This record gives sequence, C-alpha cells and structure tokens, in this order.
Amino acid sequence: MSADATRKQRFEREARTISGLNHPNICALYDVGSQDGMDYLVMECVEGETLANRLAKGPMPLEQVLKYGAQIAEGLERAHRSGVGEESIRREEPVECG
Repeated sequence: MSADATRKQRFEREARTISGLNHPNICALYDVGSQDGMDYLVMECVEGETLANRLAKGPMPLEQVLKYGAQIAEGLERAHRSGVGEESIRREEPVECG
C-alpha cells in the first residue's frame, strides 16, 4: 500500500471517529469528503485565539495555564478513549474561547 493510500485510510478512519465525539472541549465535525483529489473536513467554526498565537505573545498567567491545560486534557482524554491519537492534534488547533 502506498504512503498516500495509508494516509487517506488514516484520515478517513480518524474522521469517522472524530465525527462521533461529543465533548464541550472538542469541536464538532460535520462532514468529511473528497473533491478533485483533495480531502476535506467540515468542522464547527470556533471563534477565539489559537494556543500557538497566544503563546507567541509571551507567558500565560498560572491560573490561565491550569484552566486551559485541564480543558485540553479533558478533550484529549475523550479523544484517546475513542481511538484518536495525539499525533492528530497540532499545537495550532487548541482555541481559547474565553
């Protein structure tokens, strides 16, 4: 099996798994598909600043680190229990929503 075929199978498997997740710290996945050879996901639009952008501004107060760390950990725990690995989550993805 080619690397592209393996990647596509993983993409589709994880998309099916993610679409079944329902957790307040995980954005909803509404659709997955392919158009003109390009795979895509249709996800919930979450307003806020990404974790990567926030960290680029400098250190966060301890209270904020603990709050967001706990929320990210809860979402990761739910994802892991459903078979989604952390290699699927990039630092750019967590969003500060308030």
